[in-house]
Amino acid sequence: GLYLMRNCKNTVIRNNFIKRCGIIDGSGPSGNGKTVGLSLGGDNNLIEYNRIDSIGYIGLYFSGNDVIVKNNVISNFTMNKDDGGGIYVISGKRQGRVFTNRSIISNIIFNGIGNGAGTPLTDFRSALGIYMDDGTTGVDLLNNFVSNCAEIGIFLHDASFINVKNNLSYGSGIPFAMHQ
Repeated sequence: GLYLMRNCKNTVIRNNFIKRCGIIDGSGPSGNGKTVGLSLGGDNNLIEYNRIDSIGYIGLYFSGNDVIVKNNVISNFTMNKDDGGGIYVISGKRQGRVFTNRSIISNIIFNGIGNGAGTPLTDFRSALGIYMDDGTTGVDLLNNFVSNCAEIGIFLHDASFINVKNNLSYGSGIPFAMHQ
C-alpha cells in the first residue's frame, strides 16, 4: 500500500482509499511488516479519514512520538497472514526506546479474517482489531469501534502506559485481552 517508514516527520496522510494489497497468496515478500496497507514511522504525524480495505496482513502500522491515528475505517485484514491487526503497533521498550503521546481515536475496525495456512494450527485464525504488541508504550485508545475479528478485538501484549477508554469491541473471539 503506502510505505513511509524512514523517519517521516510532520506528515499528514488524509482521505486516501487503499484497497486490495497483498491479497494474492505468495505474491508478497516474506517476513513481518510486508503486505501492509499503510505504514508510517516518525514523529509528529497524523493519519486520518483513510479507508483501508482487503489487506493481506496488517491494515495500518505506525511508530514514533506524537502520532495521531483517527477517524479511519479499516476492514478485511490479515487475509493471507496470521498474527496481525487492523491497527498494529510494535514499538517501545523492547525495541530500546520508549515512545510517548500517541493516540488512536474514533477508528472503525472490522472483519479481521486471519489465515492459518502454513501453520501447525491451520484451523486457528489470529486476527486482532487493535494490537499493541511486544513492549508498545505511550498510546491512548479512545472511542474506537472494533468488531468481527477472528481472535481478539483489542489486545495489549506486554504493553505499558496504554490508556483504554470508551471503546466498543464486540463480535470477536475475545473482545479485549491483556497478556504479558
